[in-house]
Amino acid sequence: THPYAKNISNLLVLASKKTSIKLLRFKRPIWQKTSQSDWMDFKDFALAIKHLPKGANAFITTGHKGLEEILSRSDCSFFIRLIEKPKITLPKNAKLIISHPPYDYENELKFIKKHDITHLITKNSGSKQVKAKIDVSIDLGIDIFMLTRPKLELAKEFTSLNMMIDFIKAGCSRVVARDSLGRRY
Repeated sequence: THPYAKNISNLLVLASKKTSIKLLRFKRPIWQKTSQSDWMDFKDFALAIKHLPKGANAFITTGHKGLEEILSRSDCSFFIRLIEKPKITLPKNAKLIISHPPYDYENELKFIKKHDITHLITKNSGSKQVKAKIDVSIDLGIDIFMLTRPKLELAKEFTSLNMMIDFIKAGCSRVVARDSLGRRY
């Protein structure tokens, strides 16, 4: 599951306990702050929106959840990038961008400069496919509001697919798993 898919992740833990089927969780490592990347952490989208200053041009890449919070901020402009169209009607001060990763540095730089972005509101997914927006924002000195990952029910976690596969192989006589390229193990 996605690192922010709290409900389904917690339901899988419950299902694992009830069925005695082992649950293993792959969890991408989070992006780490450096001396150049001093972002602000927020526990949820509503808090991040409330902390935007008047007149902000915010680039939002947090997904659908909580988007209704922007309706309360007519004093800011929003550029919302999603994979699919949201169910809510966005206000006039919000522009929708439908797009799929991966994103590269040059295109993110062009977008952020073109729209005079002052703030990035994003999730700490840890994905290499979407990290360019972080790198560009750091390089341009744009304020980053990072939504922290939710707390999930305990499960055996791995930060490497190879480590997970090795763990499975060591404990099972027959393993059928597929990696991201479709190879069987």
